[in-house]
Amino acid sequence: MKYNFDEVVNRRNTYSLKWDGKDVIKTMGYTERYDYEIIPLFTADMDLPVPQPLIDALHKTVDHRIFGYSVFPDAYFESIQHWFKKRHDWTIKREEIVYSPGTIHALSIAMKALTKSGEGIIIQRPVYPPFTAAIEGNGRVVRNNALKCDAEGYYTIDFEDFEAKAKEENTTMFILCSPHNPTGRVLTYEELKTLSDICAKNSVIIVADEIHGDLIRKNQKFIPIAKVANSSDHIITCTAINKTFNVAGLHCTNVIISNPEIRKIFSDTMGMQLPSPFTIAALIAVYNEGEE
Repeated sequence: MKYNFDEVVNRRNTYSLKWDGKDVIKTMGYTERYDYEIIPLFTADMDLPVPQPLIDALHKTVDHRIFGYSVFPDAYFESIQHWFKKRHDWTIKREEIVYSPGTIHALSIAMKALTKSGEGIIIQRPVYPPFTAAIEGNGRVVRNNALKCDAEGYYTIDFEDFEAKAKEENTTMFILCSPHNPTGRVLTYEELKTLSDICAKNSVIIVADEIHGDLIRKNQKFIPIAKVANSSDHIITCTAINKTFNVAGLHCTNVIISNPEIRKIFSDTMGMQLPSPFTIAALIAVYNEGEE
């Protein structure tokens, strides 16, 4: 193996939210104590160096010395298609890919584009807190389908409650976190199929946050929900390189939307989003050469 995952990299004084952002972290309410003895574990941001092909690609971009407005080359889309076909046997069409500078940004755009103020959006607590902030910040209402936890800490979905909430007249969207953050659950084919079927039956749009899909323990299998659905017309999937390759600061989410009508509404609401040349170079490098 090329990579030494035991290498210690000092990240202090590098503008790191995790290691330098004590004032921000206190404001967010995570802790009252923050000093050099603290090991910050509040954010999904690793302390591992990125793959060498990414470093080489970014050096090449820097060496060009001009960082102007950029467009997506064919290689960008081909890299995404290659990765998801190889890793997850998921065939994605080029026209289905919509760039977003972030996943929470994409969730907010989806809410604004496809739901109305006062409508209900299902989430499954305990879940990533910014989901709630995005829902309430956009004037929508949280419908909590709380996960059930057994005596050994294993979480499962309360499908009876989920279906009841999906049937409510003003429930129009479900934000799925798969694999689930923070419980670590990797949902089964049957669980995903049931969720998809209930939402399709009740005209509930699924926005699937699948950005942790590459970080799976041995003997587990991640399945994109769009693959198990009878039709993916009601599904929006957020993918990203940031968790897999530890590049959250490069702002690269790709939203997969197979329904042309929903894709147009989403894209029109988001407006023009131009990528950074570093983002383009990073994605192509890691998806083509970063698997090891």
